[in-house]
Amino acid sequence: SAACHLSIGQLGAALADLEDFMSSARASAIGPDPARLASSFAAACVSAALATAHLHQMVEASGKDVQEEGSEDDNGCDESLSFDHRSWFGRPELRAAVQAWKRCAVEMLHAGHRSAALALTRVGPLKSRAASEGERFLRGALLGFASASFWWKELHEQKVAEDGSSALACFLRQASSKLVEDGEVDWDFEWRCLTWLPAFGSSSQEDPLLVAAVELGRSCASLASGATRSSEAEDAPWIHIAGAVDALLRGAA
Repeated sequence: SAACHLSIGQLGAALADLEDFMSSARASAIGPDPARLASSFAAACVSAALATAHLHQMVEASGKDVQEEGSEDDNGCDESLSFDHRSWFGRPELRAAVQAWKRCAVEMLHAGHRSAALALTRVGPLKSRAASEGERFLRGALLGFASASFWWKELHEQKVAEDGSSALACFLRQASSKLVEDGEVDWDFEWRCLTWLPAFGSSSQEDPLLVAAVELGRSCASLASGATRSSEAEDAPWIHIAGAVDALLRGAA
């Protein structure tokens, strides 16, 4: 029925049908599910279009000129959207878009498409066209999930050298050079966007693979920045690693 709604331009109804399908339990807690992957990707595309339409309506209602979509090199975003959700979380269209893109990234991680999950959560850069208003919003809102996807990808691709330092410190040192293209990593920002993720529930309610990726990212950000929500700053990286292991064990049970 989602396809029928799409054929006549009823994006909201199509997204509702796709979300209804995705609400069913996974066949296994960890592992690929081609039908869910395809449905989640379709839902992500539809939700981005709805977010764009909603943002255009917001601008029109304010009496301002609707911002033209930027050039092909326009890859900017509002980074504060990743940890300060007050300006958008109360808007169902924007909240649904973040949920849909998060769900699609999760299905990509389950399917082993880690590079695709990273590209999705970074929302580009797009080479063939300019980013829509909805995509620019998502690029900012999903920065924490993009960071988690990056660390999870590095975990599966990196070979940690034996140089006498701890494995986590060695992993952090080797991977951090790839986290940003130019300049130094802003570890305080990395810690904030990984700590206050939008649409991310408690570890017991979230997908175990996503929880493991997020906890790995939080561990690296805590180790690099020294920031933590715990009173024992030195223990924070290892508490997050333990959380990642616990999530994977929960998924495999």
